[in-house]
Amino acid sequence: MGKGNKAKGFTLVELLITMVLLSIITGAIMVLASTYVFHFEQADDLSMARQRGIMVATYLENRVLHAGLGMPAAGAASTDFGTNFYELLNGSHSSELVGFSQAVNVTSGDRVLAVAYALPSGLYTTASCDCEYGVDVDVELSSNVDEDKIEANGGSTTEGWVTFPSYGRVFLVKGISGSTITLEPKLKGFLPANDEMHYVRFLKAYVSGDKFYAEDLTRQSPQPIVEGIVDCAFYWDDEARVLTVAILARGNTRKGVLISPENIPGWEDEDGNPLSIPEEARHYHLSVIRREWRVRN
Repeated sequence: MGKGNKAKGFTLVELLITMVLLSIITGAIMVLASTYVFHFEQADDLSMARQRGIMVATYLENRVLHAGLGMPAAGAASTDFGTNFYELLNGSHSSELVGFSQAVNVTSGDRVLAVAYALPSGLYTTASCDCEYGVDVDVELSSNVDEDKIEANGGSTTEGWVTFPSYGRVFLVKGISGSTITLEPKLKGFLPANDEMHYVRFLKAYVSGDKFYAEDLTRQSPQPIVEGIVDCAFYWDDEARVLTVAILARGNTRKGVLISPENIPGWEDEDGNPLSIPEEARHYHLSVIRREWRVRN
């Protein structure tokens, strides 16, 4: 066999160089992979935190925008909020309704929101009628009344009350018979045809144990609506009739070290001062959702 056909192997130097290059490439790949995983996890956690905050804001918005609809304001000339709802606010559930002096109330150091709002029923008046204060009136509606949502109970729970937006005052439910409802007006006035009846509901919202809770007062015990909520702050400008809510939400993954700063933009009081963040919450990625609503009713 000739010298030109003789096999030639790798030298030791070439093998060492190859091993070094492979280790460098492998290390770079591992660094890139860990960086990608870190950023993916961070983005996923921030997205989850933001989504949780938006869920709370959406839940509140649907109720706040109907706050006070068909109800009097505090200290209204004819009869105020407390006078209209006298039987409810001074009845068997009075301890649960402390703090309701008007349709929107903020209590407990800006951490509890209490809202009285109107829920559309889909039932409309079929004819107009004149109403006298305190005198029962029979109102004919477009369909039968759902007695799971309202009842004649002397005003002891929110099911005992309804409103009509154009009337501006609440009615006490005195009787139900099919599509006819007997009501006690809390103010003299004119109830027009084709006005939709609304159910009265009282809500309290707050955060406890990293969960956002809502209470449908007099109807249902507190229900956890969204988990992963660190805190909520509520601010009510009575003069401008603007409600501001700041929601501090976290992601799912807890780290062994603090990964969120002491102050986060948006998590501030009504004067712009930073609000405190619990140290435990700073082990998570955090997001702040802030919303403002003007209550026009």
